[in-house]
Amino acid sequence: MFAFMKNNEFIYGFRKKLIDLGLLRRIFTAVCRKYGLFRTFRLLSSYFKHPHALLRSAPNRYARIARDVIAVPDLPPVNSEAFIDRIVQDMEWLVLNEKPGLVFAIVCVTSRCPFSCPYCYNSNLHTNSERLDVSLLIAAIQALSERGATSIYLSGGEPMMRYNDVLSILDHFKNSNIRFWMLTTGWGMTTEKAAGLVRAGLKGVMVSLDSFDENRINEVKGSPRAFSNALKAIAIARENELIVAVDAVLSKSMLKESSFGKFIDTASRAGVHFVNAYTPRQMFESLNDDYSNFSLQDFEKLGKRIADNQKSSLNKKMPVCFSPDLWEAGRGCVGGKLFVYIDPEGNVKKCPFVDFSLGNIRAKPVNEILDGAVSDIENHICATNTMLSRIPMQSC
Repeated sequence: MFAFMKNNEFIYGFRKKLIDLGLLRRIFTAVCRKYGLFRTFRLLSSYFKHPHALLRSAPNRYARIARDVIAVPDLPPVNSEAFIDRIVQDMEWLVLNEKPGLVFAIVCVTSRCPFSCPYCYNSNLHTNSERLDVSLLIAAIQALSERGATSIYLSGGEPMMRYNDVLSILDHFKNSNIRFWMLTTGWGMTTEKAAGLVRAGLKGVMVSLDSFDENRINEVKGSPRAFSNALKAIAIARENELIVAVDAVLSKSMLKESSFGKFIDTASRAGVHFVNAYTPRQMFESLNDDYSNFSLQDFEKLGKRIADNQKSSLNKKMPVCFSPDLWEAGRGCVGGKLFVYIDPEGNVKKCPFVDFSLGNIRAKPVNEILDGAVSDIENHICATNTMLSRIPMQSC
């Protein structure tokens, strides 16, 4: 099952400290150039004391993929100037209360999918036809880039079902500063197709994989090949030097220490660099108890699992695990601020879990939609974020 895999390379200990020292020097230089020497000391002192500063929540290791050093999938490489720009913007948001620009966006390029996951937030939009043509998608991505987004996640449905159009989109932006990811089940991935995606500019994949239990995965997704498709896609992505993350919708039974550890070990042996731990939040179907909405106690369990993964020296060679839900618990909802979502029908939303549409790219340009949606962005927040914002919890 794992015959294709080579060991992950993570940077930790003394090597990471050297990188961090260089990172601090680069941040200081960038802030000093913008604000002057005296103000820089005050700004950075306030920033590094802030409990929600990005650098304070960094794990004890970085992943190295080809020439890139990656701390978190949503951000540019640590060894890039774009990463420094993001840290400066984070400082300006937290310390100076300056409105941040977009960091990333999910753009659905297809409504088709070969699987039937009960927790899919697009389950009501799956069809056998496409609603958005390539030129419209390119225009939307261009607008998102101009608003600051440096990471674009091509999603669906299953993007591999629109492979040639995905290549066209990637090729159009090949010389831009956008880092493209693809959110995939692994369906249809081959070595040849992966190589084509890399040549066109793809940087990473996020593969849907929710458990170490093959039978459970196949049952939930409704296919006898779902688990093997995911592992095959991970292997192929590693062979092509793509960043590999797993998007895991965790059931409550996966929060047990033994189950969570076994899942992370499975991801490690497969060659995964990062695990994004999501909670079930189906909006259109009822789920069984194991996939029902998390309680505060469930989130506390998840927080403990992730804190151990990120900080324990015993896990320094394991995939780094994050929880977007818990990270937002401290910062507040970032939908519509750092992140936007375009669904398969072209509706622009602050996130996949808020069904309210800010506008549709088939009727209006993205910039016009977002410029006129400030109050709507603030007024529509999902129940999970509302619940988590009421309690003190470590960002993960």
